[in-house]
Amino acid sequence: MKAVVLLLLTSSCSGFFDRKQVVGVKGRLTCNGRPAKGVRVTYHLFDFHHPTAFDDTNDNGAFKLKGRAIKIAGIKPLLKINSNCNNKNVRNRSTLE
Repeated sequence: MKAVVLLLLTSSCSGFFDRKQVVGVKGRLTCNGRPAKGVRVTYHLFDFHHPTAFDDTNDNGAFKLKGRAIKIAGIKPLLKINSNCNNKNVRNRSTLE
């Protein structure tokens, strides 16, 4: 019986301590002054290997992503852009924190 009461107490108290955090990012990618269309943009809130959201840029190079989390501690958003700007000598990844 004590375990059940403790679990109920823990789950009911978590709403008081957790906080909803929302982070969004939007932008427009260009490559040599022209819109970079079809570039994969990935947004991570927790883990670099598990994206929260992703999108491909449109014909104008624009993208818009939004993510949310309910956590006690702060989140550390990470934006990853996979493009080499049509240059094979350039590494195919940009990461922004």
